[in-house]
Amino acid sequence: MSDQPFTCLGFSPLDLRADLAIAAARAGGTGVLDAGHSTDRDRIAAGLARLADPDRGAKGAFGLHLAALSSELLDLVAGTHGLTWLSVEARGLE
Repeated sequence: MSDQPFTCLGFSPLDLRADLAIAAARAGGTGVLDAGHSTDRDRIAAGLARLADPDRGAKGAFGLHLAALSSELLDLVAGTHGLTWLSVEARGLE
């Protein structure tokens, strides 16, 4: 056993409006919005806004998983206050 702490990642499919990710972050883990099957910027922005909401959002560490990182999504990610993790599939970095 290691004395190193670990991080629990709770993934919430984009279709579930970030609810699981918010719950994971509030429980002390890191909530991750899984947008790996979507390129819809508006839906991704809405999910991130729910996570970042200071009253009803994550209130802790949260992240985003993407299939690909476009310049449009990069601007969205860069402007999201509180986003601590970004996961991009390897094929999405080409």
